[in-house]
Amino acid sequence: MIQIKQQLDPVFETYSLLYLAHQKKHYFHLIEKSLNTLGLQGNEVAKSKPFDILERYLDAFLKHQVAPQPASSFYKLKLKDEQSLIILLGFVSDISKAIESPDQPFCHFNETYVLEKLIPLFARISTTNLVEKKDSNFDTFLEYVMHASIDDSAKWLFVSLAKNPTEFFEDVVTSVRGNISAFEKATQQIKPELDILLQEFVSHLDEKKEERIYKSFNLFPDSNTIVYPTLSVCGALMNFHHFYHGLFFDRLMVGNDVLTSNKNDLLMKTKALSDKSKMEILLSLREKPKYSLELAEAMSLSPSTTSHHMNLLVLSGLVTTEKHGGKSYYHINEEGIQKLKGELDYFFAPKEL
Repeated sequence: MIQIKQQLDPVFETYSLLYLAHQKKHYFHLIEKSLNTLGLQGNEVAKSKPFDILERYLDAFLKHQVAPQPASSFYKLKLKDEQSLIILLGFVSDISKAIESPDQPFCHFNETYVLEKLIPLFARISTTNLVEKKDSNFDTFLEYVMHASIDDSAKWLFVSLAKNPTEFFEDVVTSVRGNISAFEKATQQIKPELDILLQEFVSHLDEKKEERIYKSFNLFPDSNTIVYPTLSVCGALMNFHHFYHGLFFDRLMVGNDVLTSNKNDLLMKTKALSDKSKMEILLSLREKPKYSLELAEAMSLSPSTTSHHMNLLVLSGLVTTEKHGGKSYYHINEEGIQKLKGELDYFFAPKEL
């Protein structure tokens, strides 16, 4: 059964804040860029109240932060793309387990364990059309990393992580454990607004979970999933049985009122349809559902480009995903297509006199 929490996850927030707080300007720029890609006015959204709350939250954490010791390259990595952040946050469950069991040695965080987690992630963002290999060795990992659509400094960070995983986890766990108090002080700085946001988060997802959680993010009512709100990350992220949903996600995506919501929803759909590759993908899915690599080969696109297109199509509600045989298949969302027709009629059909 899905559980919706009315509280932030201290480990997730602290882990992400250590990475984001000291490069707030880059982070905000990335959010604006992502919104612009969706056809929304990112520069206008950046002036809104959610950004003001997020800025105060990041500043307060930075003020109380205990400097990481030793100074790991993890904290110096420049935020130039969202893929690096998503991959780093993929280890949050490991960080949580290590903090909950302080006497547990880090020996199980070895190269094999890390490679098994990293290789599937890098296979999806590789700029080549290589078929994902099943062997989790360092050479396979290096091949994907060298063709990944991320900054070179990020590539070397992940290579270092794969070769020295114990050092990485010891460093990060120590830093997260030492800065949870900074996270707590940061939440106190925005407590009135945060309390309201958390209440709205639970009530909103309880009302909209059939649409927002089950369909958009491919979760099922009987799954053993815990849904946490997150303030540090504006998007949404699935991490094993934990799902992190940005407190500002819906507001940034669709606006605060019904009319703005409908307009922005229509903008995202028409933005997707105006792109030739996305249109071809939709026509291909009309023939039959396909999984990511199958689509990449059919469209002659790299896996990373295909993944980017599919993320936008799923977010716009034109495509859904279903798991079958260990693979996630993309399907045309008939309900989303009908909703698009209804929105076009609402805004552009001749009005009766």
